[in-house]
Amino acid sequence: MQNNGNRPNPERPLVSIIIPAYNVSSYIGDALQSIFVQDFKSYEVLVVNDGSTDTPELEKVLEPYRDRIHYIQQENRGISAARNAALRVARGELIALLDADDVWLEGKLTGQLEFMRQGRFDMIYADALLIGDVPWPAGTTFMDRSPSDGPVTLNSLLDLKVTVVVSTVIMRKDLVQQVDGFDEEDRARHRPAEKRKQQHDTDDAVNESGRHGDHGNPPHIMRAELP
Repeated sequence: MQNNGNRPNPERPLVSIIIPAYNVSSYIGDALQSIFVQDFKSYEVLVVNDGSTDTPELEKVLEPYRDRIHYIQQENRGISAARNAALRVARGELIALLDADDVWLEGKLTGQLEFMRQGRFDMIYADALLIGDVPWPAGTTFMDRSPSDGPVTLNSLLDLKVTVVVSTVIMRKDLVQQVDGFDEEDRARHRPAEKRKQQHDTDDAVNESGRHGDHGNPPHIMRAELP
């Protein structure tokens, strides 16, 4: 594993933003820009190159941001292993997940962190607007297409009755560490069509946390493709 050692925000950040990257050089620049326009600034950005075959193109896109991100490179081991690589060096009290082909709307961090503080939640997530080559009307959200069944509870999360949009998740890092991180047995690949599968990784990571919250309003735009 290679690590460039660059550390934005020399003071300890509140949030560590984890972005796995596998053949996403066409999209990741937009994802990073959506972070840097946030009004909340106490964060660090950890980009994990999970053995991308487009590494030269990826690193060219990342070059203007290298003093603002922590770049990690490893052999291809799957999305959960990439997240765990970032988790091992993350300094924040909280971790926020963002897929490299998705983007956040302005104010996403401020709004969700306030919701998390007020509700004293251990994990929160929200809805997401869908973009991409899909047949649905403009303004369709992920939860329009995949609605949750009932309130957000530990059991409903584990039973997959509620819809977790991975790129909207913010959760306590210590709880993820208590369950040894994300489940690497499920070597889910970094393809938009598999985003529903990726929610299993999040459920496994937070299965011992006590309070969960659905922020509801979409602070996020998710790129969707039909399988």
